Amino acid sequence: MNKLRTTVILPENNDMQYFLMGLMLIMSWCATAQNSKVVILNDTAAVMNNLDSAISLSNQGYKLYYLLKNGKDSLLPESFERIPKDKLIGFNCDNCRLKSLPKYFNQYKNLKTGDLSWFLFDDYPYEQPPIVDQVFRLKSLEHLGIHGLPVSSNRRIKSKQLTYLELADCELTFFPKKIYRLKNLTTLRLGCNEIKTVPDGLRRLSKLEALYMDGGACGGNPITYLTP
Repeated sequence: MNKLRTTVILPENNDMQYFLMGLMLIMSWCATAQNSKVVILNDTAAVMNNLDSAISLSNQGYKLYYLLKNGKDSLLPESFERIPKDKLIGFNCDNCRLKSLPKYFNQYKNLKTGDLSWFLFDDYPYEQPPIVDQVFRLKSLEHLGIHGLPVSSNRRIKSKQLTYLELADCELTFFPKKIYRLKNLTTLRLGCNEIKTVPDGLRRLSKLEALYMDGGACGGNPITYLTP
C-alpha cells in the first residue's frame, strides 16, 4: 500500500463527539484507498492529503486532526511546524516509523486526542521509544491510545484531563500504578499485555466506568486474581 498522509479539517462550530465518530468512518475508508490524492468535502469535515492546503484552511479558523498512515519516514514533515499552535486537536501515527516528536510539539495546547500504533516487524523498537514519553508529557490530552509499542510501567502520564486510555500490546507485565493519578479516567483498556492481576488500588479511580483486560496473549492467558 502506498504511503498516505491525510489531514482532517474540523470547523470551529462543529461538535467534537460527532466529529470523532465520523472520523472513524473516514479513517476506515482512507485505509483502503490506493490513490494518494484523497479529498473528501462535505458540511462537517474535509480530508486532505496536502498539508500545506490544510494549514491554509486552519488559518481561516478550522481545526486539524493529523493522520500519518503507513509512513516510512521517521520524522514529521518540516511543514508540520507551520500548523497554528491552537488549531491541532488530534494526532494519529498509524503503523509508521515515527519514533520521536519535535521539541515544538508540546506547544499544541489544544491537542485532545493522540493515537500511536506499530505493527511493523522489521524495525520494532524493543525499548520504549522517545515518542511514547513525549506523548505522555502532553498535558491537554483527553484520549490516548498506544498499540504495539513497548511502554514502561513506571512512566507517568501528565494529562489530568484524560478520560480514555488504551495501552494495548505494550509488553506490560504488571498494572501501571501511575494510572491511579488519572482521576478523570472513565475508560481503561489494557488488552494483549501480560498483566495477571487487577490491583486493589484501582478503586482510587472513582470515575472509571469501563475496564478491559484479558490476562495476556490477547485473551490466551486468564487473569488469575481479581481484588474484591
